[in-house]
Amino acid sequence: MLKILIFVPHAIDAVSINHNLVEGLVGSFSKDFSGEVDAQVVAGTGHHGVEQLGDYDIIHFFGCWSREACQISKRAYLRGIPYVLTPLGGLQPWETERHQHSVLFRRQHHFVLHAAVVHVCGKLEYETFTRLGWNNRVTVVKNPVLTSQITFASAAAQLVALYRKVIDSNTQLCLHSQAQALLGTLLQMGIDPHAATLNPALQEKGTGNMIQQVSAFQPEDWRRILLYADQEHVSGLLSQAFDAIQVRYPSLDAKEIDRFESKSKYAEGELVKDALLSKSLLLKNKVKDVFANNGKAEQQLCLALLNLHYELQRHNMPLSHLADFYLLARFSDVDEDLVRDMTGRLGIDDFASRLTSILSSFLGLPEGFWIFRPKEGAKTKRLFTAMTKFGQYNY
Repeated sequence: MLKILIFVPHAIDAVSINHNLVEGLVGSFSKDFSGEVDAQVVAGTGHHGVEQLGDYDIIHFFGCWSREACQISKRAYLRGIPYVLTPLGGLQPWETERHQHSVLFRRQHHFVLHAAVVHVCGKLEYETFTRLGWNNRVTVVKNPVLTSQITFASAAAQLVALYRKVIDSNTQLCLHSQAQALLGTLLQMGIDPHAATLNPALQEKGTGNMIQQVSAFQPEDWRRILLYADQEHVSGLLSQAFDAIQVRYPSLDAKEIDRFESKSKYAEGELVKDALLSKSLLLKNKVKDVFANNGKAEQQLCLALLNLHYELQRHNMPLSHLADFYLLARFSDVDEDLVRDMTGRLGIDDFASRLTSILSSFLGLPEGFWIFRPKEGAKTKRLFTAMTKFGQYNY
């Protein structure tokens, strides 16, 4: 079930057309989507604390030019909670011009820019809003208060579909910490046939504990995990893990799910380890110099590191490439001293150490297979986020 917070500023709620719209939509949510959507309305100057925002999957704001709405939207965005904005005509040209020199103008622009999607109520509003250029994720759902062409039930259904599309497009925002940790262990089981004897957590608690946690997943948990796996190109690895622990999981055809286009276009196929992706002549010459007279396995491992680093810089690294590197680190027979010397000369030794920390903590790579000494800290946490996308937006 999706938990939705609907926020309506006092000045917006005071207009009867707006009040009737929100009241009618919420009534339809309760009547027709009671098992799918749980919507709570905060109208006027309800002081909804930041700590309570985390209880919701999505926040839906109605109206514009509210200082409180701008503040709440900013907090929500920083907390990784996507939000929908219904301007109710508040971003028509005459309205934006009227506020152009006000303090709220910059805040309202930020508010609109970071919305997961903007819902407008008609063709004219759609055309004027798109010309504004503040957000290209915009959809039309007509206002049943103003037209007989649509019922409240139909408008509510379209908004529920829109909420679902927002969540399905940003599942990495919505995975709870337990699911994130389990994903790492499951991926290791899909990668490594000996994971159960290598992973300290599995050695201590056994696979039974993990099976129990996975079996407790609700339909919404499964949907988000499977869509995340599709997004990160690790669906096959997860399937292997579920088969290994004999857990049945729902069937989901990700291609049939309506999602917004992601801001990132991931690299296809396996992590490249036989060629350098970067076109930098300086780096190519350095690689040629460092690789001279060194073994193929050592060269492949260094190229994989360089290519991972390159993909991260271009924001097109799927999580599957971290799994590919796990395989290299786990099963490659290399001269570890030589590899450490080569990465030092290439200037990627710090990256390799932080990557080792992630391989250990997230994917369970045991100490006996560390080529580099793990390095933790804030930089490693940022690297982990960049690789997993946990807490990041897809827009």
